[in-house]
Amino acid sequence: MKLLSQHGFGDGEKSLTGIENKYIDGIIYSPKDYSPKQVNNSIEKILNIDAKASFYIDPQFYISLYALNDGIKLGKLTEWNCFKPYRRNDLENPDILQNIIKGYLKYESKFPVSALISPNIYITRSFDSIEASIAKNFIRYTKEVYNAINISNKPPVFASLVLSREALINKEEFFSFVNDLTSIENPPDGYYIIIGSRSLQSLSDIFDADVIANWMFLNYALRNNGFIIINGFADILSPLLGIAGANACSTGWWSNLRMFSLDKFMPKQEKGRLPVIKYLSAKLLNRITIPEKSAFSSFEKSVINDLYCDALYDPEPKRAEEVLQCWETISFLSNKFISQDIKKSCLDFLEHVKQAKSTYQMLERRLITTDYKFNYEYLDSLELAIDTFIKIAEL
Repeated sequence: MKLLSQHGFGDGEKSLTGIENKYIDGIIYSPKDYSPKQVNNSIEKILNIDAKASFYIDPQFYISLYALNDGIKLGKLTEWNCFKPYRRNDLENPDILQNIIKGYLKYESKFPVSALISPNIYITRSFDSIEASIAKNFIRYTKEVYNAINISNKPPVFASLVLSREALINKEEFFSFVNDLTSIENPPDGYYIIIGSRSLQSLSDIFDADVIANWMFLNYALRNNGFIIINGFADILSPLLGIAGANACSTGWWSNLRMFSLDKFMPKQEKGRLPVIKYLSAKLLNRITIPEKSAFSSFEKSVINDLYCDALYDPEPKRAEEVLQCWETISFLSNKFISQDIKKSCLDFLEHVKQAKSTYQMLERRLITTDYKFNYEYLDSLELAIDTFIKIAEL
């Protein structure tokens, strides 16, 4: 499975360095944060380093229905000629919808990308809704419109699938939706999947057992039907999604590049402080602070990954280097656990989760102090998610 940079504000040379050092395999660009010219310049620069790097552009059309709201943060999206605001009733018109797809695909085809990603809206609550009906129409028309466009050396075309965690946890509606996707005539070549949280502060929205299990099953079902799957904003869940069948996953350096929420487009009430630099421990499947890294490793050395980027934390990395350690760790976990035997991979990862929990419990007993918080409920969610996925996938 490939690991990609979920591009956004403040890239600098993070993605370039990540590709140069083989921690990641490419980039998913954010039109909100990079102009068309900047994207072209970035791709050209990286191709000089790695001619096999993969490039994609997230259409970010899902913000178009909110683009007329007061204070909405569109950034450089207004410099992309294919982007404009729409109202929901506009998208119920098939002619308008097909013209939108055509405009985006023709515009993206100007860039040397590995695949074109067709636009789509965000299903905010339910698969039994007008939103879901519109979203399915975007998917149904993607390949038809693409085939009618005169583009030389056509790359594959992917449909966007942007789902809220609320939509994902309604199991009956979810399985019906998946069945619809696998029954579409003339389908796209693949899917770019994003699962959204209610806010960037609601990590528990995504680290919910049903959300993770269904996200895995979505990858599993689509891959089994011959589709190429890229997951945006997957972060530490990337190895699990890879086990389930993902071809690629992505994550970035800020919280809004590790987890998706429409918050990143909404006006902020106040400026936040820069987050504390953390270390991603493969053993704990979690990010820990530098003091925690020191304290934990004094009792359990395996909390340290023993990977190349560990040296950056001696004594403390530059902020731009933190994501390199993150990418290296996620790639390490993916390479360790993803295999052709999905059930075995699931059981091996499940054992790793149980060991992480045992390690946390041991550290909690030894470090009886208020200096550290031992919140490892997310491991319970991962454990239940894997068990649930094994059952629903009938492995």
